[in-house]
Amino acid sequence: MATHALAVSIGGDLPLLQQAEEEELVGSQAIGELLLRVRHDLALALAAAGKRREAVRLVEKVRAESGGYRLWKQRADATWHRIVNGTGVAALTRQERKIAALARAGHSNRRIAEEESLTVRTVEFHLSGVYRKLGIAGRRELMTFFSRI
Repeated sequence: MATHALAVSIGGDLPLLQQAEEEELVGSQAIGELLLRVRHDLALALAAAGKRREAVRLVEKVRAESGGYRLWKQRADATWHRIVNGTGVAALTRQERKIAALARAGHSNRRIAEEESLTVRTVEFHLSGVYRKLGIAGRRELMTFFSRI
């Protein structure tokens, strides 16, 4: 769990996410929510690194193993469609990319609004569009999705 947290906190480090998956597999007998999270984050990092085929295979595992975890099934489905259909970052507008980069850098919505001469509501609107287009659920997953914007 610590390796996964470290990997996510430094922006979705691919080798650390791969290590976290291996550690989780060794440490548990059953497929659980943590393994689904680790695999999903690893699939996002693989996709961001251009390793599409590996990302698709891994997210298909998450889809197959999600069982009673409805949230992970939904997230994996959205991620799978995004990777297979080649959407994602390419679907973002220039403004959404810019705001996503600032959010990823740790800026609050208020600070982003001030820097970009926007209202906080406009920043929230753009971020919700980013999350929807990328099939992610917030800033934590935004950190994992991008190795760089």
